[in-house]
Amino acid sequence: MKGKCKICANEYTQSGMSRHLKSCLNKNYEKIIEKEQSQKSLYYHIYIKGTYRSDYWLQLQVKADAKLSDLDSFLRDIWLECCNHLSEFEINEQRFTSSGFNMSNKIKDVLREKSKFSYTYDFGSYTKLDLNIVNVFKAGEREGKINVLARNKQPEIKCSHCDNPAEFICPQCKYTAGGWYCSDCLDKHEKNDCMMNEFEFLPVVNSPRVGVCAYSG
Repeated sequence: MKGKCKICANEYTQSGMSRHLKSCLNKNYEKIIEKEQSQKSLYYHIYIKGTYRSDYWLQLQVKADAKLSDLDSFLRDIWLECCNHLSEFEINEQRFTSSGFNMSNKIKDVLREKSKFSYTYDFGSYTKLDLNIVNVFKAGEREGKINVLARNKQPEIKCSHCDNPAEFICPQCKYTAGGWYCSDCLDKHEKNDCMMNEFEFLPVVNSPRVGVCAYSG
């Protein structure tokens, strides 16, 4: 699954984006720093993908003094939040939960270059993510502690009943082969033995939580 680099606007495959960003960050930040004469800060380049839905991925630039709670909030806002569920990072077998105080730890105090860790949102209908520190680098100060470097393009998901792109998903029928619908095929859901109606369908969105709980993007 391809995605677009937010720095140069070129598209790369999921496997090639991390390699590209290492080069693109070095090349472009040298110019930015010279031009703006801004003071350098330490940043983490973090690659994130759905554990079970790896077509959905993000590459982020996260300031070293950002807290785990900042990353938690960012992931909720861009990908996950639906009903204010609990969440948790697992780093080196240590758990950092949204219900406790240890999410106040700073990124630089718990993560190192090449660190791999995981994140779970919602412990009922959960969405799990895999995270990897690709690089740690210095760059000019940016607005915001967390910025998107690259993101996957919307996966092409077809309607289960025709060749049109799917626009809606039935949260119950998604467990069968017929859960995806375009607007022209919504009436075909009536033939299914399902308690849901079309007003309870969820939109197809660019997130590993698509079709889960009440997530609508």
